[in-house]
Amino acid sequence: MTIYKTIVEPILMYGAECWQLKEKDKRKINAVEMDYLRRSCRISRQEHIQNEQIRRRTRRVHTTVERVETRQLVWYGHVKRMSDDRWPKRALEYIPPSRRRRGRPAQTWMSGIMLRRMVGLQNRNPILFASRSCQNLKLIILK
Repeated sequence: MTIYKTIVEPILMYGAECWQLKEKDKRKINAVEMDYLRRSCRISRQEHIQNEQIRRRTRRVHTTVERVETRQLVWYGHVKRMSDDRWPKRALEYIPPSRRRRGRPAQTWMSGIMLRRMVGLQNRNPILFASRSCQNLKLIILK
């Protein structure tokens, strides 16, 4: 499991803060993760052992997708605390002047963040993030 945490997971999650995860992408990431966990435990698919049992054996509480979503929320909080003249904050708050194309609106990174914030508020899960000075941590519920 040390190899997974130090080599495989960072490679798998590189740049994940900027991803817009669709359900198809989440399934693929979970499949890669479970494939590695099965191989590391030397369990084949023919043994019909459920993913939850493999997670318990490997002591993996959170999935990689959950870790990606957490990293996205942390990045969002980091950018929101930036001063207004910084480019990441400008890009986050940018609204294009032209009209969007016809059809169903594309799911954006920001809409995914807002959805996760709403789910977090409904579950009353406090989110831990650093204050502006990043010296003391504050436990707050995102508003």
